[in-house]
Amino acid sequence: MGLNPADYKIEISDDRLIVTLTLVNREIAGSYTPNDLKEVLVSAKVVQGILDDQLANMVVAPQFGESVVVARGKQPPCRLISEVTYLFETGQPGQSNQACQDPEAEGDEEQPEEVHTDDHGRVDLKEVQHFQNVREGDVLARRTVITPQMCGIDVHGQPIEPEFKKASAPKAGRGAELDEATGTITATLTGHAMLKAGKVSVMDTLDISGDVDYSVGNLDFIGNVRVMGSVHPGFHVKTGSDLTISGNVDRACLECGGNLTINGIVFGAGETVIKVGGNAQMEALDQCELSVRGDLHVLNYMRHCNASIGGSLQVESQKGNLVGGEVHVYRNVDVTSLGSKMAALTKLTVGRNPFSDSNPDELRAQIQENEGKLRQVSLGIETLKKRLQATGSNLDLQQRLGKLMQAEAQFQPLLEGLRIQLEEAQKNAAYFREAVISVHETVYPGVVVNFRDKMQYKTMDSMSNMCFYEHEAEIKTKPL
Repeated sequence: MGLNPADYKIEISDDRLIVTLTLVNREIAGSYTPNDLKEVLVSAKVVQGILDDQLANMVVAPQFGESVVVARGKQPPCRLISEVTYLFETGQPGQSNQACQDPEAEGDEEQPEEVHTDDHGRVDLKEVQHFQNVREGDVLARRTVITPQMCGIDVHGQPIEPEFKKASAPKAGRGAELDEATGTITATLTGHAMLKAGKVSVMDTLDISGDVDYSVGNLDFIGNVRVMGSVHPGFHVKTGSDLTISGNVDRACLECGGNLTINGIVFGAGETVIKVGGNAQMEALDQCELSVRGDLHVLNYMRHCNASIGGSLQVESQKGNLVGGEVHVYRNVDVTSLGSKMAALTKLTVGRNPFSDSNPDELRAQIQENEGKLRQVSLGIETLKKRLQATGSNLDLQQRLGKLMQAEAQFQPLLEGLRIQLEEAQKNAAYFREAVISVHETVYPGVVVNFRDKMQYKTMDSMSNMCFYEHEAEIKTKPL
């Protein structure tokens, strides 16, 4: 027999996640089955999360007059922080780069700051600057799209969308662009991404108003950096683009992806290391290790440095001299004086690019090998396509075809990168036979001049106003 509406009472919670059933007529004991109770629930449009064990218990051991939970819906598995998913750490309370989080977690709870340690496990107080480095074209934020996995389901079988803790729309500031159609914000600059005043912006230049010291810490920034003061001993400044320092650099490390300008003196004491991806200009250098891919322009002097320069070297002041150390320059050298009265050993090599690390022959072999593999993959793809056309749908063939197509897609950027390396290697490997060393005042004894590592000239006496050049596989000199 079935149950009459007067025999029971059904209650559904306001959130449609809990259903309780109460048996109110004791006379029906033993006259109904679990299926009868399930039909009662279905009549109330309860189709999701029915608890069969509870229904069975209500038949075996009914408790009349007491509410029993007979169905449970599924809560959303996460709570959305915002209608915007930020793809970088915003540093704002209640904001996150995650679309959802544990429902029990508090979004406003402050997370402990990451502590950096050195190789000995001691706290490194220099590591205090953190930047959200992004590149032009990177997606910074997007509208949150609710997927079925992010939803719950009520007892009627309908989805329950997670609630938003905050409701906002993506807004783009300087250095970012909003695509209204897709709701994505993309970086138009390379630099530091930040969320400020409700807008996503990108800062491409970092200004340090004073010195780089413990109040600032080490810097690792993908854009431009301008330091209004000096860089103190033991600190590291790394930039993806240009670096400008108004003061001195003392026993520090600099790594610059673009051009470097230092308006002060670089004191090395054998501890300063400088790497520059472009051109460099500075007041003076003393006991440094230096690597400049472009031209180096020194306004005063360069003393006891080990340097590799991919362009030309100029030391231009009236007292400007190059003395001591070992310097490799690809193109021309123009200095006021070379060496010193104390006959300090000064080694100068020109005409060979110090950055020609890649071997063109090895790169050609790699390109040829990968082109052969790509041809085999492409042939396999054509064969599988023909077999699929002949046999129709075949899961095994489709999976094999998918894997080969993924491999083919990976070969294209690999070969493109190798070809770019080969082009660069061919350009860098070429010797610059027209290199000239011009000395406007004095060349002191103790200077060793090399051209392309093939010819050497060592000065025994002082000479004035002259230049060194290569002619018919010999080093020649002539007056300026």
